Amino acid sequence: YTSEAAVSANDGSNTAKDEASKIQSLKFQQHCQEVNEKRVALVKQHYKGKILQVSLANGACENMDETMETIVTQYKQWFETTQGSYPKDDTTFVPKEIAKFQDVCNTLKLCLLQYMDRSGIANANASPSSDPRSDVEIQICSAVLQLTQDVLCDGVLEIMNDVYKYRDGRLAILIKQLMEMIAKLKDRNDERGLDY
Repeated sequence: YTSEAAVSANDGSNTAKDEASKIQSLKFQQHCQEVNEKRVALVKQHYKGKILQVSLANGACENMDETMETIVTQYKQWFETTQGSYPKDDTTFVPKEIAKFQDVCNTLKLCLLQYMDRSGIANANASPSSDPRSDVEIQICSAVLQLTQDVLCDGVLEIMNDVYKYRDGRLAILIKQLMEMIAKLKDRNDERGLDY
């Protein structure tokens, strides 16, 4: 039996927590909006208001934001799965997880190819053209590259090797390709001499 006063006090405490959570969420959304507005202004300034270039740059920034969100979300799921007791006697479980890793890595590979193209790195046979990107794009790209290397590439290999005790040649090759692309993009970003 819980007294009416205790229930009322508990409801008040939960309401205060909910209210504080809402306020915190609104502050975070407001901060994100302010950061986005500054970012858009800097991109417009870099491209001198050329609508097509500004639009392409803003699209690239949004794509990179989504890429980082995907990496973090997917890695959280994998991490939680490996922390729990995954079904070791289910012989299909690890191959399914490896297939998920490959899907995310393939999607990321396409994103990195777009970033390379945007940075003026055409392909292995062509010499690179000048880098038209704004400082904002380069800074976001650097964050994507670091996150990809630390969380996805290194993290996926750690999960495969240490947790699943599983070797997959195709995924290892794919991660090697991603690491090579990351190195090229990092070199390209570093040419601009920005502090990240």
